[in-house]
Amino acid sequence: MLVSLRKKIKEFLRRNVIGGKNSKISRKATIETLLTLEDHVLIKDGCRFGGPPISIGRYTGLMNDVEVIGPVTIKRYCAIARNVLFQGRNHWSNWNALQTRFYKELLDEKLPYVDKGGIEVGNAVWIGTQVIVLPGVTIGDGAIIGAGSIVTKDVEPYSIAVGVPAVHKKYRFKPEVIQELLEIKWWDWPLGKIKRNKEFFMTDLTSIKDVKSLIVE
Repeated sequence: MLVSLRKKIKEFLRRNVIGGKNSKISRKATIETLLTLEDHVLIKDGCRFGGPPISIGRYTGLMNDVEVIGPVTIKRYCAIARNVLFQGRNHWSNWNALQTRFYKELLDEKLPYVDKGGIEVGNAVWIGTQVIVLPGVTIGDGAIIGAGSIVTKDVEPYSIAVGVPAVHKKYRFKPEVIQELLEIKWWDWPLGKIKRNKEFFMTDLTSIKDVKSLIVE
């Protein structure tokens, strides 16, 4: 009986999921939209997915109580801390009332949403706890968003952005190192190549001049 119940819960969670080989999706996650996953994605307790379609890349992890309202794309190897909100769209504000329930229950109509192009999170991004990312934002590869920030505009690759609204504080590495990393695109490597390149991933890049010299083909 218990095995049968677990199987039904797993099937229910998976009904809106495409892909996701070797991924771990908590049975306490709520999936109310089409969710496309690459392999080895981690989704923990209390995460919720709604709105237009959402996609998440390889080895990205979402900690507890992350809410994603599409359209949202989160690419590979991202670390998303607990209680983060991705708000991929907003209510239409040019009508008198602003509540979806009002239009549905009292007028038998739908309140439109404003689509600003959704949200795109690049590869290897770290987003701290209780961050809010608003519609139309692109966060570049390798960026860090500090805890409690509200992201209202694009964040450059390998930038550290903090605050309400989030503003650029500094770059993680020197410009030439950032350029090399963007050319290398290590997040597209096969897993075997990643495993061969332990030194590349465990070297302090703030004090190195030639990143490519670390790579083992």
